[in-house]
Amino acid sequence: MKPVLLVVLQCPWRKGPLANGWNSRVWVKMLWLSHTGKRLREALPLEFYEVKVCNANPSLADSPDGVFPPDLRHLRRVLGRVQPDVVLACGKVAQGAIAQIAPAITTVEMSHPAHRLLSKQTTAEIKARLVALAIETF
Repeated sequence: MKPVLLVVLQCPWRKGPLANGWNSRVWVKMLWLSHTGKRLREALPLEFYEVKVCNANPSLADSPDGVFPPDLRHLRRVLGRVQPDVVLACGKVAQGAIAQIAPAITTVEMSHPAHRLLSKQTTAEIKARLVALAIETF
């Protein structure tokens, strides 16, 4: 059985209104097809982890610049439900929230995957760190 890696992003966004309301399954599919998802996959050692993804705040922004403060109740519920072995906190909002509510969980921090200055070298280093954690710990 693989250890669980929870990826925490800052908040979802979508240009324009949602036709049928919020649907987390649709969001996850859209995430992996987006620029953020493509860059995130560069850092994820999928062969070593069962990967779950959530947002630090589930509120929907209307632009990629939209940032909401973390919803700590939401994150506590997700952490309780998922029970991750490792958290990958992407961006300052996610990093601050996880440090505040789950300091005992092994956490790896990285810039948000869509950040302009995130390099392939950095995503490769994050991936290597996650692999090392999986090998050492599990």
